[in-house]
Amino acid sequence: MAAEAENLESAGQPGSDYLSNSFGQANKANVAVAPVNSDYIAPEKLEDQPGDFFGGKRWFWLGGILVLLVGGTALTLPKALEMVNGWRQEAQLKAYEQEQHQDSEVLRLALLPPDQRRSKLEAIANQEELSLERSRARFLLAGDLLAEFEGGPALRVLEGLEVQYPVLAPYILLMRGRGYQLSNENDQAEATWQSILDQYPDSPVVVNALENLGSLDETYWQQAIADHPGHPRTLAILHQQLESEPNALEIQRQILQNHPTDGRTAAVINSLTANHQGELTPEDWQAMGDNFWHRRIYNQAIAPYEKAPSNARNLYRLARAQQISKLDNEAKENYRQLIATYPDSEETALALRRLAELVPPGKGCNIYSS
Repeated sequence: MAAEAENLESAGQPGSDYLSNSFGQANKANVAVAPVNSDYIAPEKLEDQPGDFFGGKRWFWLGGILVLLVGGTALTLPKALEMVNGWRQEAQLKAYEQEQHQDSEVLRLALLPPDQRRSKLEAIANQEELSLERSRARFLLAGDLLAEFEGGPALRVLEGLEVQYPVLAPYILLMRGRGYQLSNENDQAEATWQSILDQYPDSPVVVNALENLGSLDETYWQQAIADHPGHPRTLAILHQQLESEPNALEIQRQILQNHPTDGRTAAVINSLTANHQGELTPEDWQAMGDNFWHRRIYNQAIAPYEKAPSNARNLYRLARAQQISKLDNEAKENYRQLIATYPDSEETALALRRLAELVPPGKGCNIYSS
């Protein structure tokens, strides 16, 4: 089941990209313990009532089972229910594991456009018998319904699905929150998304939940930016903020440093150099150089790398950008500086090779001098 989330998410792309975009207790109970001590006295004539539930053998059998279940400690009702649910879920996962290797109609339907698969998904989703196929169908159908802004029907399809399909539980909660939002039940939506943060703090969809919660309270956006700066949904949040503050230095800096190779970062670089050039840090310049390097605009990468922090990586990229731009003398000087300053770095081997390319034939002995 480990790859189930990945398989379904990738398979469900046609017409249903809901998950990749924004949509935007312990109860106290009385302790119930069977008396299993050796001083227990059975009711009179108990031996004449073999069919009675409280027969001595059955009573001690029940007490023994309870002792085994809780290791000799008191068994509370919530704990017992939790254990039963755990057994049920474990058995269900084992059944799903076996079913996962069988042929799946739902995975084939996932390749079709939503309008072409709706009726067949509904038929599978409405089956009485619990199965992996039914859970898959409900998950996919709910995504299609949400994409059509049908919050109420999606909520009905998702009912109890996180228990039946625990491997995708955080994704299911994310979708349920959207269903509540479409149904104008914002308090329910907020509580559902908050439950993702509480129950699944390490899930990839935590940032999606923070993004959606941010539509109700923008402090959640700041949490996403602080805790998950490199996440694609955090980038979406930053660009949304940038729309209302086009020249904000810190927002642009977050985009530049954490997403230097994103296609939209080029416009951010232009804005920063035009409006905040004197406020840029060496790390900002390095990110700019990385953007130009990634786009293979080597002549424009030279100036940023000259202002970037001094390290083997940046020095190599500076020299290589100069070499590609036909600035051979500058390239040779920086290759030699790299070799002398960082003799044990990975980039040094590349620098030796590139420097050899710049030395005329017959002058190999002078590779370290001008």
